[in-house]
Amino acid sequence: LRPSGETDLARAVAAYNSRDLPQGVSILVSDLLTPSATESVTRLAKAGHELTVLHVLDENFVDPFLTDEVQLVDAESGGEIEIFGHEELLRAYRRAVSRWIEEL
Repeated sequence: LRPSGETDLARAVAAYNSRDLPQGVSILVSDLLTPSATESVTRLAKAGHELTVLHVLDENFVDPFLTDEVQLVDAESGGEIEIFGHEELLRAYRRAVSRWIEEL
């Protein structure tokens, strides 16, 4: 499998939950980088299945190493941004990512 493009997690979960399936095990493999991630996981959990979430993130997303000016390109949208490897900015980013992961 190769990751590519955007996923409508909310729509995928709604479609999955609308099926008349016996209760069992549901496994969600996702980076959860969508605004509907928390709501989607909650809906899966409330459907009565035993839910396991495999949260997959690239190491460079969680703990980037930047020393100079870098141009970042969003793999899904193609959006670009230039940033500088300022250490305080990196610390703030790492803290924000850690909080986000804990909140999920």
